[in-house]
Amino acid sequence: MNWIEVLPAFTMKKIIIPGIIAAIIILFFYLNISFLTVTGTSMAPAITEKDVLIIAPADPASLKIGDVISYYHEVDGKTFVFTHRIVKIENNIIKTKGDFMPEADGYDVKFEDVRGKVAGKIPYLGLLPRFARTTSGYLLLILFPAFILITNEIIKIRRYSQ
Repeated sequence: MNWIEVLPAFTMKKIIIPGIIAAIIILFFYLNISFLTVTGTSMAPAITEKDVLIIAPADPASLKIGDVISYYHEVDGKTFVFTHRIVKIENNIIKTKGDFMPEADGYDVKFEDVRGKVAGKIPYLGLLPRFARTTSGYLLLILFPAFILITNEIIKIRRYSQ
């Protein structure tokens, strides 16, 4: 008899699948992997505003020309995260450029400002947070599911109280 046949169907849904999801989440935290939504077009067509980037920690000494990195950069007193391709590395200073831009960025990136290296992207997932910031997105993704959950709980309470 196969061990899968022994497990009831609810075990698969209630224990194994959430366990796998939890293991993946823990792995991402353990490896210090983060996600970034793209807000500009400077890296198009390789990276678009529809993408979510997977950022892995990177030792600045291991970076090379052609790597796509995310880094902190201050503009008008505010710090932002930029994601551009490395075009030059010299004396612990990195020069970057957006793929869509005609010239390299007009500033230097220090090793300590590097947040990480782009390890991959999830296409179209960036549309979800963008949609969630709209009124219809908020209603559909936040309020409607909340209404369904609350209604479901009220129905359960009434059913069990009878």
